[in-house]
Amino acid sequence: MRPTYAARYLGISQSKLAKLRMQNCPTTGPPFSKIAGMVVYRRPDLDRWVEENQVVDHRDSRTPATK
Repeated sequence: MRPTYAARYLGISQSKLAKLRMQNCPTTGPPFSKIAGMVVYRRPDLDRWVEENQVVDHRDSRTPATK
């Protein structure tokens, strides 16, 4: 899928997706390919990237925060 649809699918802006792609670090943004000069994303790669970058909050939600 094209970056416009990939960004919408991920719930981020197109500019954020472009920045992730251009940071020259393969672990920063989702994997992409270039076909005839066009950037494309595969849905399974986007899903895997979301899973691998999920942040889990281990705080106990029953304990009130201290000031």
